[in-house]
Amino acid sequence: MSEQKNEQPESEQKQELEQKKEEEEKEEKIESSHEPPIKRIFNHEKVTKYYKDQNPPLTNRQKFIDQIFPPIIDSLNDRSNKATGIDKINVQEIDWKKASELFPKLCIFPNKKLMIENNESEYIEFKINFKHNKGELFSHYTHFFHAISILTSFPGLIEKIFKTKTINPENCYELYIYKNGEYQIVILDDYFPVVKNTSSLRFSKPNKEEIWLPLLEKAYAKTHGGYGSLITCDTSSVIQCFTGFPVEKINIFDLDDEDLKIIVKNNLDNFIFLVPNSEKCKEIGIIDGKAYQLKEIFDLESNNNEEEKNNIIFKIYNIFENNHYKGKWSAEGESFTNEIKTKVNFNSEDKKHIYMPLEYIKKYFKQIHIVYKLFDSNIKQITVSQDSIFIPQVFNLYVPNEAKVSFSLIFRNSNSDSEMSEYEQSLKQIKKITPSCICISEYNLEEKKFINFDGCYNSEEGPETARNLKSGFYIIWTFVAYDFCTDPKPIEYDLKVCSHEYFKLKLQAQDTKYHLLKNILYSGIKQYQGSFIKEDEITVLDDNYYNFTGLGFKIIMNPLKDYFQKWVFKTQVKNMALLYPYSKFEHFEIQVLPENFFLLVGIKLDNTKKNTFEMKSFFKTLKYDEKLIEKQENLNINFNEFCSDEVQKDERDFQYYQYLNDEGIILESQEFRTDKVVYDHLYNNYTTYMNKINELPILNQKEENKLKFFEQKNLDGVYVGQVNEKNKKYGRGALINNNTGNYFIGYWKDDKKNGKGFEYDKNGEEIASGEYKNGALNGNGKKILEDGTRYEGMFLDGKMDGNGIYFFKDGTQWQGFSRKGLKDGKGTFTDNNGNKSDMEYQNNIRIE
Repeated sequence: MSEQKNEQPESEQKQELEQKKEEEEKEEKIESSHEPPIKRIFNHEKVTKYYKDQNPPLTNRQKFIDQIFPPIIDSLNDRSNKATGIDKINVQEIDWKKASELFPKLCIFPNKKLMIENNESEYIEFKINFKHNKGELFSHYTHFFHAISILTSFPGLIEKIFKTKTINPENCYELYIYKNGEYQIVILDDYFPVVKNTSSLRFSKPNKEEIWLPLLEKAYAKTHGGYGSLITCDTSSVIQCFTGFPVEKINIFDLDDEDLKIIVKNNLDNFIFLVPNSEKCKEIGIIDGKAYQLKEIFDLESNNNEEEKNNIIFKIYNIFENNHYKGKWSAEGESFTNEIKTKVNFNSEDKKHIYMPLEYIKKYFKQIHIVYKLFDSNIKQITVSQDSIFIPQVFNLYVPNEAKVSFSLIFRNSNSDSEMSEYEQSLKQIKKITPSCICISEYNLEEKKFINFDGCYNSEEGPETARNLKSGFYIIWTFVAYDFCTDPKPIEYDLKVCSHEYFKLKLQAQDTKYHLLKNILYSGIKQYQGSFIKEDEITVLDDNYYNFTGLGFKIIMNPLKDYFQKWVFKTQVKNMALLYPYSKFEHFEIQVLPENFFLLVGIKLDNTKKNTFEMKSFFKTLKYDEKLIEKQENLNINFNEFCSDEVQKDERDFQYYQYLNDEGIILESQEFRTDKVVYDHLYNNYTTYMNKINELPILNQKEENKLKFFEQKNLDGVYVGQVNEKNKKYGRGALINNNTGNYFIGYWKDDKKNGKGFEYDKNGEEIASGEYKNGALNGNGKKILEDGTRYEGMFLDGKMDGNGIYFFKDGTQWQGFSRKGLKDGKGTFTDNNGNKSDMEYQNNIRIE
């Protein structure tokens, strides 16, 4: 082919080049005429860190061979999972070959189609054809294929993962991955494992001669311990590797029926995966190690109480045809009646979906993995250092607007990745157990109480979760059971918080003696289990696993005024550690004071095991006598101190990538949010007010440069506009009253109206204007009074004071003097015909 092309006449070659150039220009024109299809997908150009600090090779036209992940047997193993996948790989039957040897017309991506039928631009189409793409080991690593098929549903995402987008002479390729809480660049050569003495890829095969899929496969293998990790991985970890989506893992045995239904219904817009229970799943043909995605839930109505448990039907997807699924809920099963099939829109031709009731989910699956579709935009990452890692940390979170917010704990161990061999890192992963939790509680400033307390827990790696939070203040309580961590212990951890909306986060305090946690838990218990609490007798409640936090508790509430109780406990916890009253003795005593409570708290130690938080005990009730009462710690806390919209300056801000918001506006993760991003956010959400602010001229350019746009909310209203370095209202801004809808537009100084300003009612009609000083009209101004009279004249501290004119609703007017808001003195009255006469007022009363 190349020889024939070289023999073409020069005129034909020139014509070909011109035609190619025209097509490229046409393609660029088409793309630029449409808004970017990618929403909130990171701009990797800001990523600078390389995986394991590997240096990119110099461009010297030499073929690149990766020394960190070389084409040898060791790169096939899966050390992080005790080599469970090696037997399936059969490493002795594998050779390594370069992609250029396998594919003469090598390319990374499929050809881009410029036009489709409706004349709209079409981006590169990535497809996973399982019959065509499956390699020799396809059936053993369907999790990976399932994850990649999901990623292809995001327009443009696969292209974004590749820093190198074309074949190069060095055969060196760079991809972006998410590892250890941050985005990194991984460098790959183009050697792939093949069946010995053949050119058949042992793992995935490309569509035609494009190698994007084998390169993604290799990137995951290199960063997760070897090609064996493709067999032992789960779908959620692969998606997270290439997107950074937070993943929460919840044991099904920790959920009651109602919890399970709520979790599924609340997360159908995210990705939900089910992990089979290997001990029981074979009973109905569920295959352990395969990827099962929960796609839909049907809440059916039934008049038969006996069938009530089967009213909840789950629709589950697997990339394989589910020919093995059997039993009474299979397509031919007795329970899956035609009536139910109609209600769930069953399609007999669809071989990739199965249906089962809630009892099947709880029996045949052991875990739910929730992958939250949240591309990071605004990020705060605060470090908890080694000297504080074993102390509960309290963070203050302020969310100005309703938003989805993700929370992650990211651990760092005593040996950095760059100092450890691949094998040592694998052992570290095998041995690491780090019981840790994140608790999230909203604090209502007005009612001074905590509400909606929940969280997440993990023992194998840092816990992650995401929540839809409404505007308000939140306490984030994090804890690592450091004494129970297996080696190597983490030396520090980061709390990473992300959201598309901007927010404020600071490390507020340490909850050394669990006082704050006890108050938060107590509020949560009253909220969720209040019906069990007695007002006239002592109540005892307990729970092994509180709202996914990993915490268990036993609480004794004493509403009595004249009696208290003494308790003696013997701990019988299983797979848990007692935190409060942090006693390591087998027996210990407590006392529950009158009109008070006592709370015992424990944390789960291993995420994969069931736990019980039980205390064998006996107690005696005693008449209150101060002499019998031991000295107690003061548990009174000023919770308002934990809730502040001020921003602390010691937060770690990550600036290594950018994002696009829904409008295609670039969001940069710089200090809190950049002025431009905040301004764009305010303009999109407060367009009317921002337009009026923009009409105000800049008074001092030097001072203007020191100001930034901001949003401040409180119970009465919201301020939109400029603030100074102390976050005080300063410059141009608007104050909007939540109760009336009225708003003020004008100049500010140190949180007070100062300079020219305008007041409007909720319909946008001007009701006052003039010169403001110290927060009120002072000097010349205008105002519409309650009876509709319009006043123009002098003001003092917001009241009419001095010469002015009153324009009455009937068309007449009076010009005269006012004092402290009242007409007071001689003046001139003008009727509707223009006739003038003297008229005098005293304290707003006309004198005849």
